Amino acid sequence: MASASPLLLGANHQVLAYGYSVAGTQVTMRVYDPNVGPDDEVWIRFDPASSPADAASVAGSFAHNLGLRLPVRGFFLTRYAPARPPALVTDLPPRGRRGADTPSG
Repeated sequence: MASASPLLLGANHQVLAYGYSVAGTQVTMRVYDPNVGPDDEVWIRFDPASSPADAASVAGSFAHNLGLRLPVRGFFLTRYAPARPPALVTDLPPRGRRGADTPSG
């Protein structure tokens, strides 16, 4: 979506690329689309070797199955740094009634 109007902000759509494969010069990105949910068959495919001077070549080298009615207008990269999740607590106190010999029991 291309517009200077902030009222059209909701017409934008983002997906998350989580993997890719390369075959020759063709790149296929696996993407998570929040409008589709957990589906490993959603992809964007393009050929970076296509000539930008030839619009037909570029248009023919780009495909996706996102189910969008508007064209994909670009890609952007956000900063990412992996982080270790917090440790799982496995020694939780027992739940339920407390015995007479426990504090507050």
